Amino acid sequence: MIWSNLDEFFNYINNKVEYVILRNWEDYSSINLLNNGDDIDILCRDKTDFINAVGAVPLHHAHNRGNFYINIGAQKIRIDIRYVGDGYYCRKWEEEILKNRTLDMKGFYIPNSEDYMYSLLYHALVQKPKLSLLYYQKLNIMFGDIKRNELEFLHVLKMYMDKNHFYVDYPLDMAVFLNMANIWKGALRINRDIKKELSRKIFRIYNRISRVCVKLYTK
Repeated sequence: MIWSNLDEFFNYINNKVEYVILRNWEDYSSINLLNNGDDIDILCRDKTDFINAVGAVPLHHAHNRGNFYINIGAQKIRIDIRYVGDGYYCRKWEEEILKNRTLDMKGFYIPNSEDYMYSLLYHALVQKPKLSLLYYQKLNIMFGDIKRNELEFLHVLKMYMDKNHFYVDYPLDMAVFLNMANIWKGALRINRDIKKELSRKIFRIYNRISRVCVKLYTK
């Protein structure tokens, strides 16, 4: 399935599946996505329905990976597909994000302002090894531009998650990073599972060894 441009792609899926673009849509255009190599981060109701609707092609053969691509013209655009129940956020939060979605003036669905702020805060603090300068600047503007540090941001996130009975879950896609140091530091509620923690550690060790082997082989 090949789409002429992003407008055609979104016009089609708007009538086919329930979805929301999670973040970084502000500058979306076919030109930007193709030239900068950016990806589209999607949360949908059902992964299989979404994949079948858009003809998404997996980038990896491993089970439960969320990385796919779609064809826009003669180019491939990466699309990361998250879905309700996959642990990317806890199920209740994923349900809320989809329920509260709004149609952006550019013609695609996005989270409402509150869901966007806090899901981006979660992404920056929990799903990244460290709070990047880009996310730090963006979050400071979104939360009032008072120059919070990481610990203060963690406190803001904890208060919000506790209020809404949200918690940290283990993503089925093991390539999704979990910043356990920040989870403990922020005293975030987590759906603790020792077997899943061990599996994720083994996965990351395997990945590191694989990358070293590839570098040695290419040399």
